[in-house]
Amino acid sequence: MSKITECKCHSYNGGFGTAKGVVLKMPIQSKPEGMDWQVEYRDVSIDACISKVIQRLWDNNISTLGSCCGHNGLFGFPSIVLGQHEENYSHIRQIISQVDNRHFELSQWKRILV
Repeated sequence: MSKITECKCHSYNGGFGTAKGVVLKMPIQSKPEGMDWQVEYRDVSIDACISKVIQRLWDNNISTLGSCCGHNGLFGFPSIVLGQHEENYSHIRQIISQVDNRHFELSQWKRILV
């Protein structure tokens, strides 16, 4: 496990940093009508210093909707927005800690019909 102490990731919002995002293949499940579930992939740019964390989550079938490394605290802690069906947060934190020992802020959007 490595601890990242200085992030050089490029911030598109802040206009600083030199490390380009790492392009990962994000799995997307789809179910065409009348067929079984399929996994397709979409290229997604991830902040370089958290790309191993995101890839590890995806490898463990944890869906994410967004992420930010926090850029050395200028935008807070590293953060991940989880997919709406994720529920085992302690397991997710355990997976994250396998590759990064920073504190991650986890959030989640859920669609609720009322």
